[in-house]
Amino acid sequence: MTYSDQPEDFYASFSDDTKDPVSRWEDMPQSWSQVNAWESSRPTWYRSYVLGQKPRPTPAMVFGNVVGDRLASDPTYLPSIPRLKTFERTIKDVWQGVRVIGHIDNSEDNIIHEFKTGVTPWTQRKVDHHRQLDVYTALLWNTHKINPKDIVIKLFWIPTNQVVVVNEEGNYDTEIVISGDPVVFETQRTMFDVLHIMSDFEIAHNGMTQYIAERHSR
Repeated sequence: MTYSDQPEDFYASFSDDTKDPVSRWEDMPQSWSQVNAWESSRPTWYRSYVLGQKPRPTPAMVFGNVVGDRLASDPTYLPSIPRLKTFERTIKDVWQGVRVIGHIDNSEDNIIHEFKTGVTPWTQRKVDHHRQLDVYTALLWNTHKINPKDIVIKLFWIPTNQVVVVNEEGNYDTEIVISGDPVVFETQRTMFDVLHIMSDFEIAHNGMTQYIAERHSR
């Protein structure tokens, strides 16, 4: 649900002048957010994860965080979404020498619930290919030896829309609101998916290391 799966004090660590940016990055566990940023744009990844130039969260991201917090704290909010035992469960592991971290929105034993808000609809195909869920499955397999075929994964899409409102000053503004009932998708992962995402993380980490070396050799 959150727009970043790094710890809350992640970007605060960049104020520590005792380490150079590369050393700080090397101390950082790798997350799905980081790998996804790397695959989307090398320069943007570098600014965010090496230099610590935190991107400004969009209103949609902030709204998603608000929904996630309310789901965790208010059982009467969106009651059609079942709550599991643990919210924002953090799991850490090491894959082929690469330290990995993941934060599962809501989980209990072998069950994973992922929450998504947004205007763009989620589809079964999109859920089935969403690699963030591969990461969570791999973490549960490696740390708790729960076989992927025994892991129950559900993604809840909460539709949103932007509406025009009049603020206290009488000016027009936009506001994000929930526009429909939550839609639930159930999906499953295989051992192939686990091995594939672990390989993806290793390849990404090697690429990041090389990219940093090239940037700093200029």
